[in-house]
Amino acid sequence: MRRIDLRGRDLEAIPDWVWAESDVEWLNLSENGIASVSSRVGTLAALRMLDLGHNALDSLPSALGDLVGLSDYLYLSNNQLRSIPASLGHLSSLKYLNVTDNGLEALPESIGGLVSLRELRLYANALVSLPDSIGALQSLRELHLHDTPWNACQRQSAPSRPCESLTSATAASKPCPPQSKTSPPWAS
Repeated sequence: MRRIDLRGRDLEAIPDWVWAESDVEWLNLSENGIASVSSRVGTLAALRMLDLGHNALDSLPSALGDLVGLSDYLYLSNNQLRSIPASLGHLSSLKYLNVTDNGLEALPESIGGLVSLRELRLYANALVSLPDSIGALQSLRELHLHDTPWNACQRQSAPSRPCESLTSATAASKPCPPQSKTSPPWAS
C-alpha cells in the first residue's frame, strides 16, 4: 500500500506534488494548519483512507465525492466545518466517517448514499436535526451524537436504535434549542 504521511508538519497548504501521486492509497494530512483542500483531491482515485483532521478547514471541495474508492475512512474531525458537501453521498464504499468537533449544523440528505458506512461520528457539533436518509443506512453499527443539540432533544422520544442495524449509539445531556425542523420519521 502506497502511503503518504504529512501529519504534524506545520503545513498551511497541501503541497502540489501530492496531487501527482495518483497511486497513493493512504494520505494523512492531519495536525497541520491547512485551511483549504484543492478540488484536485478528486484525482487521487486509488485513495482508501484520507485524514484531514485537526486542521483549519472551514469548507471542503465537492471533488471529495469523486473519491469513490475511499473505503477505509475519512477523518475530518477538529476543523471549522459548518457543512459537508452533498457529494460525499457518492462515497458508497466508505465504512468510517468522523466529522466530530466541528460546527456542523446539518447534514446533507445525500448522507444516505453512504451505504457501506459502519460508523458515523458526529459528536460535538451544532446539529439540531438529522436527514431522513440516515435511517436507511443498513450497514451502520455505531452512531455517535453526544454533545449535539439534536441528540439531547430526541433522547426523550426517539428510539434508542434509530437505524435497525445499530449496535451502539451514544447520548447527550445538554438543553434543547428551539426546534426549527421536524424530526425524521424514525425519531418519533
